[in-house]
Amino acid sequence: MLGLVVLFGATPAMAKNTRFLDFFPVYRSDFIQIRDGPCAAEFALKQAGAQVCRSLLDCMLENTSEVIKGDMGSGIVVLGLGPTILTFLGSGTAETSLLARRRPLLALLIASGSPAVSPLPTFVYPNPIEELEARDNHLAIMQFSPIQAIFVSILEYVLVMGAIANVYITAFTMGSWSINTISCDDLWYPTLWAVTTLFIHIFGSWCLALRVSTPGNNEDSQHRVKERLFRWIRNELTPCITHNKLQLIWKPESYLFVAISWWTSLLTVVHLLYGTVAFSSIQFIGYVDSIQILARFMGSAVVCRAILMFELAGMRNALKYESPQEEYSLVQASHTRLSSTHDF
Repeated sequence: MLGLVVLFGATPAMAKNTRFLDFFPVYRSDFIQIRDGPCAAEFALKQAGAQVCRSLLDCMLENTSEVIKGDMGSGIVVLGLGPTILTFLGSGTAETSLLARRRPLLALLIASGSPAVSPLPTFVYPNPIEELEARDNHLAIMQFSPIQAIFVSILEYVLVMGAIANVYITAFTMGSWSINTISCDDLWYPTLWAVTTLFIHIFGSWCLALRVSTPGNNEDSQHRVKERLFRWIRNELTPCITHNKLQLIWKPESYLFVAISWWTSLLTVVHLLYGTVAFSSIQFIGYVDSIQILARFMGSAVVCRAILMFELAGMRNALKYESPQEEYSLVQASHTRLSSTHDF
């Protein structure tokens, strides 16, 4: 939500008024000196409302030393590689979708705070059954008392909210303190890249909803609605390790599932391409500032990824149902067990 506020709040008028006013710290004094010296006339026209953004950009680049330009080139390379690097630290849509079956609010926040999505091959969707199967020789997840569980959950929300704020503040700062050669007057390109990650995860959750169902979700009596509301509140306030096992019923494929799955895979590629183009077209930023920006994005991605993996591990090791079924089985399939990925 913070990203949407920042994105739609950055109107064209605001963008025009903030262009060239501030720069990243390393070369801030150099660029301000150039702006107020050789390019003072163009800057005055720009401040008066004239459409001279590109003329001012050309003037400042012409008066920038070759040493600074070389450093800016290194920074552009770092930023251009940033979206690709972040995909190795980000979470996949299938993983956040699984968490959304138990803690949809936390999953939504994790999707917002993770600035990149791990791409999926087209027409290949990971099998959630494989994700929830118990794993041998893995680090055991500790059990929590009710008070400890609430404390851990609050800590998760605090960390995720901090990651979200870090992502959108960093993205907005990128647009405000630099100039994008694609559209000189606009500052929202990095923020748009950060915001669209959330919608990719939403499509991923839709894919999972088309492929599996949860027993009992079709019951709509008033008593059942109240029970589900109470369960949702309880689940959101406690880690998944304290919940019962998640049971999913595998449903046959549908044409809608194939279409949405393909669309989600395509969106991840488009998002990566857009981020690469938007980041590599930024001017007036050196490699030191670029590394700091990338480090901030990486920090948010690592925090969200760690919390997601902790919750998925909790779902695998959660309390078992007392039932005649296999106790180690977390998922019920309608007919057959599937492999780790399913090709259409």
